Amino acid sequence: MIVLASDTSACLTRQEAEEWGVTCIPLHYHLQGNEYEETFSGENRGILPILRAGERGRTMPVSAERFGQAFSALCEGGNSVLCLPLSSHLSRTYANACEAASRFEGKVTVLDSLAAGAQLKLLLERAAQRIREEKSLAEIVGELTACTPFLCREALKPCSAAVW
Repeated sequence: MIVLASDTSACLTRQEAEEWGVTCIPLHYHLQGNEYEETFSGENRGILPILRAGERGRTMPVSAERFGQAFSALCEGGNSVLCLPLSSHLSRTYANACEAASRFEGKVTVLDSLAAGAQLKLLLERAAQRIREEKSLAEIVGELTACTPFLCREALKPCSAAVW
């Protein structure tokens, strides 16, 4: 069976993640000297008032260790994992997912979404649809790879850290 993983930059609600079978691994934020863990869309009440007040913060990518823990749990029972993390142009999250995936001998496929937010959410929805249709991993990856450039801006430039 193919299972999906992503990070919380996909802005999925808890219900969407459950319905689509997506394991969402949390990003972390540094705001006002504190670290916050992002959760599902609509459930980040502690972070929003700080951001609305104009406070600048920074994100921290999901670590390779945290991806490894998630991949280990997801691979149980012989599952294949398709991971669609935050764009490599915006964060080290993709690189960390690749590092973790390398320890799972082909059981984990990481696809650079080149996206965040709504675009990443659309890719996950499409992947979940194709899994329900019993498409192969290769077919799903091929389709997502083909449609990614149409969802994403060519103007994105790599940066060392995402800053608001």
